[in-house]
Amino acid sequence: IYLEGPYNPSDIVTKSFTVIPSVDVPIINPNGGNHTGSVQVSLSLPAKGTGGQNAVIRYTTNGANPTSYSTAYTSPFTLGVGNHTVKARTFYTGLEPSETATAMFTVFDPSPTLDPPEFIPVARDHANSVEVTIQNFSEGSNIYYTVGDNVAPADPTTSDTLYTGPFTLGLPSGGGDFWFVRAKAFKGVEESALVPKTYSVFDPIGNINPPVFDVPSGVFDNPITVNITGTSTPPNPGIYNSLRFYNTTNGTDPVVPDPPNAGDDDVNISSPTVLKSIGSFNFYDTSTVTTATYEFKCATPTIEAMTTKGINQLGSVTVIMSSTTTGGGTTIRYATGGIEPTESSTAYIDPIVLGPGLHILKAKTYRNNFEESATAKAAFIVEETPEAPVFTDHPMSRTVDAFTDVIFTATATGVPDPTYAWYYDGMKL
Repeated sequence: IYLEGPYNPSDIVTKSFTVIPSVDVPIINPNGGNHTGSVQVSLSLPAKGTGGQNAVIRYTTNGANPTSYSTAYTSPFTLGVGNHTVKARTFYTGLEPSETATAMFTVFDPSPTLDPPEFIPVARDHANSVEVTIQNFSEGSNIYYTVGDNVAPADPTTSDTLYTGPFTLGLPSGGGDFWFVRAKAFKGVEESALVPKTYSVFDPIGNINPPVFDVPSGVFDNPITVNITGTSTPPNPGIYNSLRFYNTTNGTDPVVPDPPNAGDDDVNISSPTVLKSIGSFNFYDTSTVTTATYEFKCATPTIEAMTTKGINQLGSVTVIMSSTTTGGGTTIRYATGGIEPTESSTAYIDPIVLGPGLHILKAKTYRNNFEESATAKAAFIVEETPEAPVFTDHPMSRTVDAFTDVIFTATATGVPDPTYAWYYDGMKL
């Protein structure tokens, strides 16, 4: 060190340094991520890096740190289905190994092994907004989804939005009416098939009024056909297709199918039913649900004699039975002696002939999917047909002493049993 003035220079201090070149960190391509089926991985060094042809890249695929004994990279290698952690280092004779490069891969099974999710609602068109639910049918899996505003989104991966509950899509802002949603189920390296869904969310020009049923709720003794009609506010000008009705008969709320079909404005009903209906057509807000409940009970049968002689009959009576309930295996079953009929009682097929006596008949009507009818009851008194008396044993003439008792006998047949009157010289005894 030299200083101006009357100072002598300092002693010279010498220090030696050895600069060891560093070895470049390998480049892993692709640098991890999600893949399906398999992925080919290559390792390389920077184009102007240290090492050149004498450098050796060694790597592992199980997450272990590479050593000088690890696999030497010679060409791209393939990772199959599973989770993989690739680590790589550069080794060069006389130099310290490079830092470790790390990349994590998830390779999914290319064959869908999980049940695909389902979107609710299934309907495509909605006014103002739509609340979307994605149903998961694979236990232990997660649903991931992507959404595009008038633009189809990328297929979902586990890096995208995790489905945690229903979400609402409002009016699109991308210059159109469409939302595009894609969903997949993931579980480890398993995944489902991709499920795409398109929703059209529009600003409605009016509302559809609730559908009207021409047959109100009630109890019926035969199948019915319900005709459904409806209107809109403002009225449909006739350029947006006709009003369509979508119905259910199991009590669940109806939805507009995707794609919409012609619907049905006549519903045939022949068993207990909860009918629900909504009305829909293009550019109008779908109607609220109209509901009606229909029950069915067999009509009480009639029991009557083919003659018109009232309750009392002579000789025999022919009894006929009928019911206004028909079809669907309708059967009238009856019992005699005042016994209540059941489904196992005698089926009425042909007119019934009853002989003399007191007869009490009871009958019910039965039909598939109908409640049994109330019990019909009828009583008939059948009297024997009268027959004129005929003597089978006439009294015999006798000669007796005065004041002597004598017995005369006579027998006769007839219906009813004959009664006897005795006369002497024209005078009744």
